[in-house]
Amino acid sequence: MLSFRTRIGNIKRYLFDSPDLPIVALSKSYGLCGCSVVHCGAGFAEEAELYASLNFKKVFWIEANPFMIESIQKRLSKYANQTVLNSALWNEVETLQFNIASNWGSSSFLPSSLHSSKFPDISFSKKIRVTTCTLDSLGLHGEAPLFLVLDVQGAELKVLEGAKQTLTNTNYLYLEFSNEELYLGSPTLKEIRDYLQSDFDLLDCKLSKKHDYGNALFVRKGTLKFSFFRRIYRKLFTGYLLISKVVLLGKQSIN
Repeated sequence: MLSFRTRIGNIKRYLFDSPDLPIVALSKSYGLCGCSVVHCGAGFAEEAELYASLNFKKVFWIEANPFMIESIQKRLSKYANQTVLNSALWNEVETLQFNIASNWGSSSFLPSSLHSSKFPDISFSKKIRVTTCTLDSLGLHGEAPLFLVLDVQGAELKVLEGAKQTLTNTNYLYLEFSNEELYLGSPTLKEIRDYLQSDFDLLDCKLSKKHDYGNALFVRKGTLKFSFFRRIYRKLFTGYLLISKVVLLGKQSIN
């Protein structure tokens, strides 16, 4: 069970400025609990208690930053079905520079673009060289059905390009996105949706009230049966996202 403090924190983040979707509600609505979780971009595994409360089969945390692994392992020690892998995900194997952020969570392979002006209190002074791998190479697709979570700071498309086999066994995909180029070359939600459109539908999305970034939930086609009105809503909702982006770009050009 989630602690009272955690529950209150979740409610406050959702009602006010958090761009997070309510995972508990989504899990109950769409049956995510029958899946195993592959969480790419572990951070400090802050959602470990939440995942445990939802009774996912297994949870695999993947983190590129080697300096965070020990702390993550300590946090996961109380959960027998949760483990962390120190792997740097990309679309191929190569050695790349990893830019470590002062808050740890904003670390990325991609250099900062608008991130530095939007979040001036976060710096990227430490850089290390790491060897990347693909998500498919980790062999986690055998844990299907999967609930795949991407929090990889602008590298969403790169990770997805290296996860073709994993995606075939994924029912739900939850990812962070930004329609502003916080990192150089980072994709927008539309670009991610275009890449996934042959196999996945955009099910839900939540934007931050202050910035044009948020989280989106995709579902594999055929996993859910949508009513006529739900299909109409989804089409209108997707159109709203595109219009919002046009308005934002218009404001930026005027300024």
